[in-house]
Amino acid sequence: MMLLMILSNAGGIAGAGTNIPLMLLFFDLDMARAVPLSVCVAFTSVVIRFLINLKASHPNDEKRTIINYDIV
Repeated sequence: MMLLMILSNAGGIAGAGTNIPLMLLFFDLDMARAVPLSVCVAFTSVVIRFLINLKASHPNDEKRTIINYDIV
């Protein structure tokens, strides 16, 4: 599941939808517990990704940040 989260974050998505089937099949959770746990894991990974990229600069322009806050 951790590898799936790493690959999802590298692709730019949170990965909550891909965690739910894994939790249902391998961890024997029901849907009422798997969905909130998956959302919590996805939120945590997105916050960590944001904190890592907070001070990163654009590869072509050192004055710009890697996160385009105009789009957000």
